[in-house]
Amino acid sequence: NRKWGAPLKSLSYPQILLLFEAYSVFFLPLAQFSVMPRVATSLICFLSLMGVQTGQTAVVPQPAGASWLDLFNGTIMQLVIAALILNVFIHAIAFNWKDEDFAISVNNEMRYGWAVVAVVMVAVTAVASYGVGIGELSLFNQVGIWVCNLGYMSWTTRRHAEKVQLKAAAAAAAAATEVSQPK
Repeated sequence: NRKWGAPLKSLSYPQILLLFEAYSVFFLPLAQFSVMPRVATSLICFLSLMGVQTGQTAVVPQPAGASWLDLFNGTIMQLVIAALILNVFIHAIAFNWKDEDFAISVNNEMRYGWAVVAVVMVAVTAVASYGVGIGELSLFNQVGIWVCNLGYMSWTTRRHAEKVQLKAAAAAAAAATEVSQPK
């Protein structure tokens, strides 16, 4: 009878900590001076996770097919990459689209939305692997993570475009009212 607790802890805890670190970027300030710390935190987390997973691959014997550890590693990596991309997206809103208020709103939404996606995907990985094929779970997790994140980014882009259109319409209405009033 093998004891699975210690190996599981030594293999999963470092990745969970790196996942929390990737999530922490949504709590850093969103200002021009903090762009580099936010992006660096995301990238360092991603690179560290690659190192941890490479080390695990060298230590753990490889089974004939995919294992639960492969599923777990893939899910954590996808979540960290998603956090990195969402972080860059928030910076694009703030500094390329020049709408810091909207970027702060999106950043606040990510504090909850990204966490919900991460918890659900890790829970699905941990619990639902009994009786379900690893390949199907891996596909479910990848599709789930990217549908949620890309769908959110598309919805956010649409919301921003609508906000810009409303602002332009209000400015045009104000200009028309100003022109129509006699002096």
